[in-house]
Amino acid sequence: MTKLIHLTADDANKVRMLSRPGHACAPVPLKDGTLILPVEMLNDPMHVKLHDFLATLPQIDVDPSTLVYADGAQYPTEFAACQYNESWPAGVPIIVNLPVKF
Repeated sequence: MTKLIHLTADDANKVRMLSRPGHACAPVPLKDGTLILPVEMLNDPMHVKLHDFLATLPQIDVDPSTLVYADGAQYPTEFAACQYNESWPAGVPIIVNLPVKF
């Protein structure tokens, strides 16, 4: 089992950013429309400004083999927008309008 932070699309829009050069927070989309982050983000010193908010979000214990990741087949533009891009400005949330389900 792996512990993950479980985010809604709105939650992800608050934390998807380049925290510092070389250190991005990019929640991973699942096909059910939710997103995940590793729970280790809560203690990562490169993402200190996000810790308080991330700590309020639900955590789930899952078998990683059961996760169904979004693959971008149906919504390639939205899926690509969730992926870290080196052009992201530091400290600025990247807002992505995600579909209800991928």
